Amino acid sequence: MFRDSELSKFVNGKVTEWVCNCGYVNDISSKTCVRNRIFVHLNNNQHQQQINKIEIKDSDILGWFVGKTIRRNESIQFLYENQLYQTIIQSIKKCGKKINTGKILKRKVNCSVLLLSSDGVQGLDLS
Repeated sequence: MFRDSELSKFVNGKVTEWVCNCGYVNDISSKTCVRNRIFVHLNNNQHQQQINKIEIKDSDILGWFVGKTIRRNESIQFLYENQLYQTIIQSIKKCGKKINTGKILKRKVNCSVLLLSSDGVQGLDLS
């Protein structure tokens, strides 16, 4: 499925994706939503008391980039309600909702590189 979608993107200039109910945009080859659900405890900075468990997005973490691996028990800094917090990741789960619960999208793209593997290591630049 990955190669079919990559070939369509390269040849036709169109990509097919699906949007989960959680808002994450998945590749059409993913049958379940792959968004990371990251849970952390907010600490009261004055007393280092854990005050509540919240869910944050990958992009909330300072220094995060696409492809960065995050792990349970990793110390992170993140922005929440315009405040900077430092804490440890308590748990990470995948959203996991199925493709049939989302909405299929097709959009035009300008693609001059054909990826040969899903990790992006091998590809052809035909620009």
